[in-house]
Amino acid sequence: MVSLVSLYADGQGVVQDFAKAREWAEKAADKGDARAMAQLGWLYANGPDVAPDYAKAREWYEKAADKGDAYAMAQLGWFYSKGQGVVQDFLPRRASGTRRPLTRATRPPRHS
Repeated sequence: MVSLVSLYADGQGVVQDFAKAREWAEKAADKGDARAMAQLGWLYANGPDVAPDYAKAREWYEKAADKGDAYAMAQLGWFYSKGQGVVQDFLPRRASGTRRPLTRATRPPRHS
């Protein structure tokens, strides 16, 4: 199913159709496929066929990230760094959701 999402989104071998891509992604995501969840996040964030919906994108990226999808984790980091669909937040969090102080290992590098 996930391959169908890419084919429809990219228009490879089929007429490009983002609605069909979203439909197939939802079917695969409902079965627990993390990649499909991340693809739904992208479809909602980039809104090629509809206006972007960053809140829905964040929800799908979070579901995919919870299943270990690295792309979704990176996208969530970008959302938080830009305040896209979320409150802008640069501090890392523990799994419990509490903030953790920045340490040398988690502090962004300084550029001179």
